[in-house]
Amino acid sequence: MRPQTKHVGLSLIRVLADSVINEDYGELSEKELQTLEALLLDFFGNVLAGSFSPPCQRVTKLFRIWDGKGKATIFTIGAAAPPYLASYVNAFAANVLDADDTYIGHPGATVIGATLAIAEREDSSIRDLLVAMNTGYKISMFFADMTESLKKMGSEHTHGMGTVQIFGAAAASAKLLGLGCDETANTLAIAAANAPVPSTGKFADYDSGLIPSLKNNFGWACAGGVLAALLSKEDVRGNLQIFSAPSSFWSMIGCRNPELDDAMIGLESESVMNISFKPYPSCRFTHSSIDCARSIWSQGKVTLSDIVDIEIQLDSLFAVHNLGNTPRSLLEAQFSIPYLVSLALHGKFQRYELLKAEDLCNESVQRVSKLVRLTALTREDAAIQEHAEFGRNRFAAKILLKTKTGDTLVAEVNHPRGDPVNRLSAADLSEKYYVSSVPAVGWKRASALRETILRSRQSGSRAREFARALGFRAEVSQE
Repeated sequence: MRPQTKHVGLSLIRVLADSVINEDYGELSEKELQTLEALLLDFFGNVLAGSFSPPCQRVTKLFRIWDGKGKATIFTIGAAAPPYLASYVNAFAANVLDADDTYIGHPGATVIGATLAIAEREDSSIRDLLVAMNTGYKISMFFADMTESLKKMGSEHTHGMGTVQIFGAAAASAKLLGLGCDETANTLAIAAANAPVPSTGKFADYDSGLIPSLKNNFGWACAGGVLAALLSKEDVRGNLQIFSAPSSFWSMIGCRNPELDDAMIGLESESVMNISFKPYPSCRFTHSSIDCARSIWSQGKVTLSDIVDIEIQLDSLFAVHNLGNTPRSLLEAQFSIPYLVSLALHGKFQRYELLKAEDLCNESVQRVSKLVRLTALTREDAAIQEHAEFGRNRFAAKILLKTKTGDTLVAEVNHPRGDPVNRLSAADLSEKYYVSSVPAVGWKRASALRETILRSRQSGSRAREFARALGFRAEVSQE
């Protein structure tokens, strides 16, 4: 076991690079390997389901002209493109429906998007791909934890997970390219210089409820990480002092004088076992409320027409930022707790179905969603006290549903389904994958891809076999 790290500036970039190059397949436990395979399967399901989304189709159309000009697969259409372009589309598609894995942000979209692109380019084994994935997740989670720590120290950090997720994509790419310590440090330096500028939030305007199609800008973060590694391989030099110079990366994310020694979290503590899987295609902060509503619905004690009020108590951050009770698009619906709770009370989300456009104008769904009020849990509430200290766990929720007869039905959830302490089973994840992937590629090809992933460690499979399993192409083109 490597010791926990507490380094700053120039030392930090060397420590991170050393962690990347020393990651080894033999250090991964069986549970970690199974989790990495599950994350990979979940990624493919989300990409294939996302391919039907209008925003994703517009992005894919732009990149279609590169078909036949690279070795990496755009999995939304099966086109072959240069790695940085394929990674952009795949990362965008993975997150567009908001059903992808979470930590602080959505690390899988950028880590796996980059890993697949470079693994196909290099004809890497799937074993090497899994190691690179694990490396990317650890680095991505490390930077996410760093920014959370800096926020607690009073920084003016603004929201924007793409800003830090570029490092996971860069680390995974460097690992598969076989870069040395100096080249990997240089990769991280280039990535820092090209990280997306943090936004004020994924929501363009809370009052209007408008959400930009790019959301977290994970496509650019993923492509930027891939490019950083490829540029470093060609000896393009970055600024190795970018984490320590007065005008540093930390300044860009709003922390002028970070006390990094106090903020650092040991790399050894980062693990894919801390990643959450999503059972519902919506932002993670909505899931406990959906779980509560599903619990009430399953009791069979309430008739929709009898509901007169629904109070949802949750963390103040999410109680304040309500995007409205009646979303106008599926993109807005991903972030509307009242609407999603109404769907759950109508019997939705019992399986792993996606959001449907026809439900947006359903009069019964709209009526119930308008009855929902969001209020803040108090700090004295036991449910929130346990989780208030760490951003990714601030998801406890409580529902109080009142009926015409004066009854009040109550449901409370501390850990939403899919959380590391409330895991989805292998059967759950398999069902979610098939629901997501079969409409895009059919049962036979979806099953072939799943089998390729699950038998890869024993068979010595190569990363290019994923595209073949989906029937996209037999050979790769030259870049």
